[in-house]
Amino acid sequence: MNKAETNEYLKIMKEEKTKLKLRKSKTNIAMYRALQFQMTNNYPYACTAGKSLLTVMENGDLVPCRRMPIVVGNLQKENMYELYKNSSILKKLRNDNIPDDCKKCEHSKLCAGGLKCLTYALYKDFNHKDIGCNIN
Repeated sequence: MNKAETNEYLKIMKEEKTKLKLRKSKTNIAMYRALQFQMTNNYPYACTAGKSLLTVMENGDLVPCRRMPIVVGNLQKENMYELYKNSSILKKLRNDNIPDDCKKCEHSKLCAGGLKCLTYALYKDFNHKDIGCNIN
């Protein structure tokens, strides 16, 4: 996705968020995701990539999530526990850094910015606000 396409996508997302806020629905489903609920029983979704979720690809590559193609090692050559414990990428994901855009949100300490795979897909960095979030 080039910069113009990214900007257009973000514009459309902002318009959709505005439409959702104007509706008074008790169900909050994020748009442009694989039917990802943002809130369940008044608790926000928290991304578990690199924390309690890891994905092993068919060739043995270990990635934080199937939607985040950042290879942190290969289980045919390395120990999974050592990769989990020592990978700088997995450590960053476990730190729960709250993006600046989210710091004013009442849910920021629980969700830490939402899905890291979406922000990584757009920015090649996972320290941004989840683009699919319509809460704040």
